[in-house]
Amino acid sequence: ELSPDRILFLSALRLLRYMGMLAQAGAMPEGGLRQANLKLLAERGLQNKVTIRLPLIDGFNTEEDRAESEKALKKEGFASFDRFSYVVKKALEKRQKLVLD
Repeated sequence: ELSPDRILFLSALRLLRYMGMLAQAGAMPEGGLRQANLKLLAERGLQNKVTIRLPLIDGFNTEEDRAESEKALKKEGFASFDRFSYVVKKALEKRQKLVLD
């Protein structure tokens, strides 16, 4: 017999597979796959079952961007966030070159 957590996990996998098929068919809702997935989680009241990763990517977004994303997600009822810095190899190489020059 499947536990409730296992059923939820399998349902989420089916949902992601379906969303991937929509994306391939060009029928993705406004905002793309990420927004559609977050909307579906919120509609099902699963905000407290997920942790949303909020990367800080050098040259792509800022701490302010990340804070705005978190604020918008909190309005949708999400509360668990993993804030991390994404290391891009090219950015590190560029930074090292500047230090050495």
